[in-house]
Amino acid sequence: MNHLIPQFIFEQLQAGRDHGTFAAVTLFQDISGFTAMSQALMRHGKAGAELLADVINRVFEPLTTAVYARGGWITGFAGDAFTAVFPGQTPAAALAAAETAVRIRQLIAQQAQRQTRFGAFSLTVKQGISAGEVAWGVVGPAAH
Repeated sequence: MNHLIPQFIFEQLQAGRDHGTFAAVTLFQDISGFTAMSQALMRHGKAGAELLADVINRVFEPLTTAVYARGGWITGFAGDAFTAVFPGQTPAAALAAAETAVRIRQLIAQQAQRQTRFGAFSLTVKQGISAGEVAWGVVGPAAH
């Protein structure tokens, strides 16, 4: 299991810093079709919720593994979307983000048609890559 706190943030906190900036390449992922599938499955009560939990794990686990395997980390999830950060504004960081994007497209393509006992659902992915300064900070009292 990947760390809940990225190693970079942990190291910064250990050094006494609770905010800052760094250069990075970011990869934004949004899975299209996931919301419709979630809503349809939730209409089936507990059985639909259990199936949805299984689908979430089967879809997102390989995606997060792809990010971490190439030196990135995920800053957070927003529904069926997430942003990954690859530190450094270098050709290597850009290549890591691009390779991860391609790998995620392959992984989603392998699962593009999700057949469940409550119906079939289509998944696709939308992606964006950017580079620049990333501002970070720890929210809340310094004692945390």
